[in-house]
Amino acid sequence: MAKYSVSKKAVCPYYKGNGRQEIFCEGLIQDSNIHQGFANPGMLEAHKLKHCESSNWDDCKIAQMLDSKYEEEEDERLQKVREQKGYYG
Repeated sequence: MAKYSVSKKAVCPYYKGNGRQEIFCEGLIQDSNIHQGFANPGMLEAHKLKHCESSNWDDCKIAQMLDSKYEEEEDERLQKVREQKGYYG
């Protein structure tokens, strides 16, 4: 079984955790995850710092795709998730 961790610095409401070279995000389908693989751990860390652990998380293409999922469904869960993560912008 692969090791993974969860960043306590993450502010993205879709971030679930990461392994050595992949980030796990909420999936498009209920009870699923998206795994984004990186060529090396440095690329993963750069992405995580730029998006997952930053107020710029909504610049991430995966976050934008998942935002669209909730906009299309007119689901209030997005706001609840953001509030739980402490993001009110």
